[in-house]
Amino acid sequence: WNVGLLLDILRKIHLRSVEDTPPSMNSPPEEQPHPQTILAEVKEVIALPHWLNTPNGNPKQVELPQVAIDQLADLVGSLAMLYKENPFHNFEHASHVTLAVSKLLSRVVDPKIEGVDAINEEATDSLRHEFSYGITSDPLVHFALVFSAIIHDIDHPGVPNTVLLKEGSGLSKRYKRSIAEQNSFQLAWDMLMESRYEELRNAICRTESDLQRFRQLLVNATMATDVMDKDLNVLRRARWEKAFA
Repeated sequence: WNVGLLLDILRKIHLRSVEDTPPSMNSPPEEQPHPQTILAEVKEVIALPHWLNTPNGNPKQVELPQVAIDQLADLVGSLAMLYKENPFHNFEHASHVTLAVSKLLSRVVDPKIEGVDAINEEATDSLRHEFSYGITSDPLVHFALVFSAIIHDIDHPGVPNTVLLKEGSGLSKRYKRSIAEQNSFQLAWDMLMESRYEELRNAICRTESDLQRFRQLLVNATMATDVMDKDLNVLRRARWEKAFA
């Protein structure tokens, strides 16, 4: 069902992209230079697309290329194999988090706005867009959040980052903080960029700009799963206060 959740969102991406973006990339994406660590890529603000329109059609009726569907199933299976048999940080845990993220996201994507008349569907969708700060209208955000839940504990050693630092593990020498989270992201991203998943990448991101935005969303979401770092939590609370106070 992890694959099923992602496929549902992928159909929404396809429905939106058919109307709003140019054709997909015809060649493999060129990796843009990134900071030395994944954590350094985290941005305080990620711009979301402006309101365009309500896509015509039913996402459930969208027919995706079978090769992209097969590649998605293969990718999720391959990512699952990277999980270790830890008592907690295992693929079963990742699947539980994925289901929870999907459920919580559904409440954000389709909020019940008091006093809104649903007769005018496009007007209602526009209000949902504003109410959710654009998240409702951007299925790429939905895909990134659910995908981040699947990958967030890949190759987790089963001990906290503080222990990895104390023991001087190889990963701790590469990443000074959010060690397990950065490693999980890098392994998942490197796998997604392999040539065997080209059609899947094109289904997720039809342009180079989409790919870079997808990476940024995935970085922010995955790094946010390090909830034990006190300094990072202070920064997150400050961002929350700045945005919603």
